Amino acid sequence: MRLFTHRKITLNRLNKLGLSCPYISDQFTYNQLYLQKVEQDFNLNEVAFLKEGIVCIFNCLIAIENKKDLSEKEFENQIRTKEKDRIESFRKMNGFSDEYEKEWVAKNVKRKLEEDASSKTITLSTLKKELAQFKINLGRYNIDVSINNEKIHFLKPGQELNKNVPADTITENPHPEIFMNLDAYIIFRKLHAIFKDSKSKLADYSFIYRKMFLDGLIHDNCKPEIFRKWINAEPYLAEAEPSLKTYDNCKTDLKLNIYNLIAKGEY
Repeated sequence: MRLFTHRKITLNRLNKLGLSCPYISDQFTYNQLYLQKVEQDFNLNEVAFLKEGIVCIFNCLIAIENKKDLSEKEFENQIRTKEKDRIESFRKMNGFSDEYEKEWVAKNVKRKLEEDASSKTITLSTLKKELAQFKINLGRYNIDVSINNEKIHFLKPGQELNKNVPADTITENPHPEIFMNLDAYIIFRKLHAIFKDSKSKLADYSFIYRKMFLDGLIHDNCKPEIFRKWINAEPYLAEAEPSLKTYDNCKTDLKLNIYNLIAKGEY
């Protein structure tokens, strides 16, 4: 099917750029992919899966759009390096002139440029289609997606769920006994907005605590049992019972990606 072919092209391009997107498969449909994830984690919540998928796909889309295309000269250098032995063999052949060599290289450069342009077009189109499909699926839970200035907002009618909290709307750290400063509290607020609807609250809030503690954003004397008691009370009511997980048992690449974007002020 063309859908899976285009997904394969997309995943290959992402891989070449060092990007990963586990929410796109060149073998499984969305439903099959989600069921596979549920088999791996029975507590996986589809709303959280969809939100995380949208963030991941969107970040890949932006990365592809911002990636500078290779020039003709760069492609020529690639070809001359990769096909060095073949070109040397051609040169030893009678009748293989410098002019013919230039024509042969130019022909391959043109082919590479066309292939790269086609690959990029397919990749961008595929990512946009996948993003739209995730948005439609999330809409079934009465949650909409708004993208503004390369930032994602998850919205319910008349209510913004995962909005960014500008620093100037909060002038003082309301929990100095927990967080080192105002910036640390704002990072927590954004993480809480993303993970509060998850069914894997123990793992999610364990990750928030462990990562922020490792980064020096939570006071040393705020031990896991203190944070757990605090997060279980009003207004959060996280139900992070019975105890927090260790960092290695709660971290995932996706959570780290979201955390890093928030910590850098990019989400």
